Amino acid sequence: MRRKNLPDRDRIYLTVTEETSIFRMQDDDLIPASSEDLGVEQLVAATDTGELATSCPPQGLADSVVILDEFPSFEGGDSSLEQYDPAF
Repeated sequence: MRRKNLPDRDRIYLTVTEETSIFRMQDDDLIPASSEDLGVEQLVAATDTGELATSCPPQGLADSVVILDEFPSFEGGDSSLEQYDPAF
């Protein structure tokens, strides 16, 4: 999960495992997806398991990943990605 031209201090590397929940955002709904649906340079919203290595960039395990078609606009002042977290 990388973004071009982003310095390491602004990145986080997350490993997707069999326990990672993967979804695709489709018409404001979360549709189940699989690791096969993930691709290089793909736009995603991800949550981690809470344990990150203190490296640069930080590294950890992905708890959930939501594949996005476009970057969220955060209209109305909502600056979080909670809407893409299946736990909410």
